[in-house]
Amino acid sequence: MLDAGILLAEREGIFAAPEGGACVAAVRLLLESGFLKRHERILIYNTGSGLKYLEAYSTRFPRYAATQQDKLGGLITPR
Repeated sequence: MLDAGILLAEREGIFAAPEGGACVAAVRLLLESGFLKRHERILIYNTGSGLKYLEAYSTRFPRYAATQQDKLGGLITPR
């Protein structure tokens, strides 16, 4: 779900919630299986924001601290 959510952000500029990423992953599998055809019009709804899941997405973007000051706060915890 997270990998597909990152793909959605890279390609479409949408910071989707993980469940939105799950829809992207499902469409990919359904296209590969032949259940859906590439010429068909496909609509995916994303009803949540990735902003609510920063902690989950942060696992895909590890932060390495160079100094002790870099360890204080960041994207999820305040500085």
